[in-house]
Amino acid sequence: MLFAGRFQQVSGSDAEQFVKDVAGVQDQARSQFTASLPGATSSLVADATHYIHVERPDGVVAAVRSIAARIP
Repeated sequence: MLFAGRFQQVSGSDAEQFVKDVAGVQDQARSQFTASLPGATSSLVADATHYIHVERPDGVVAAVRSIAARIP
């Protein structure tokens, strides 16, 4: 699983507070989610937002190749 390292840009104080609240629990949720799936791994794409596939297609390709290399 690939996770975004940057948050989406938002406007408005309510939206900004929501993003901050999400950040407070996100790392723990990521760890728990990954651990709940047998064989799953996760990577943080530090310089991407939710649109990892658009902003960092090279990271997506590398992740797919890594998984494919494990297939016998």
